[in-house]
Amino acid sequence: MSCKICNENFETVRSLLYHLSTTHDIKRYEYIVRFEFNGFWPLCKCGCGNKVNFMCGNFLDYLDHHQPVKSMSEDTKQKLREANLGKKASDETRQKMSQTGIARYENDPSLAKNLSDRMRGMKYSEDMRRKLSEVRKQKILSGEIKINRDKISETMTQKYMNDGFRWAKGTYVSTKTLKSCTYRSSYELQYMELLDADDDVIDWKFEPFALKYEIDGVTRRYIPDFLVTRKTCKELVEVKPRCLRDTKMNSLKRQAAQRYCSDNDVAYVEWTSDVDSSQNENSPGSDITRSPVDGLTMTFLP
Repeated sequence: MSCKICNENFETVRSLLYHLSTTHDIKRYEYIVRFEFNGFWPLCKCGCGNKVNFMCGNFLDYLDHHQPVKSMSEDTKQKLREANLGKKASDETRQKMSQTGIARYENDPSLAKNLSDRMRGMKYSEDMRRKLSEVRKQKILSGEIKINRDKISETMTQKYMNDGFRWAKGTYVSTKTLKSCTYRSSYELQYMELLDADDDVIDWKFEPFALKYEIDGVTRRYIPDFLVTRKTCKELVEVKPRCLRDTKMNSLKRQAAQRYCSDNDVAYVEWTSDVDSSQNENSPGSDITRSPVDGLTMTFLP
């Protein structure tokens, strides 16, 4: 059978209906009315002039109250339920369906967009969200779902570079320096509060200067988050979620910061919120381990 809109051929009715829904965004009854009834909805044969019902892929000849539809008995319904209970598609069938779906999306990327547009705005109850989350966790742990962390990291980096994340924004006035700072993430705000509460910190500056680094042959500017003056040392601090720490862009930024620290006898620190890392303590400098690099004490998160 073929689609009467685009003439594409299909082996089953089910595959044709899926094609109509995803490609042409048309329902089954709309398709039948358009091509089998010349665009006119069929009317009740008794002559009352009312539109008939569409049920189970067909239009009924009469309205229900003119020609009652014989309903299934409760006995029959129960037998059908028991017969279908626990039935699952075989692994071979599932794999074949999966490969067919992947091939269709690869051949026609607009299908994915149509599906995304239809799904956008759909909401689940909190109970359903929890159930879906638990099922996904179990599949990830069992290896049934494999996460491409490199691809996720690359995507997040690109969004970060394009300012695609909606970070928390606001203004913070330091109780220690009495300066006003515009933070662009909740991590930065939390670290500012910790710096003001830390007696070991004498002074701190937010986004103190710019450093240059190169990515894909293009020279860019990188502004470190904090320059902290402690009683015993100075630290250049980068506040970063753990998931973004090892991306290509941030690795190059780290190298630029380490070169500056090496030339100026400053310790380099990467800090993340205790929400992101259970190893953090309340003090900004207490969640780090120190190791000598190039004769200096460089600072990194564990």
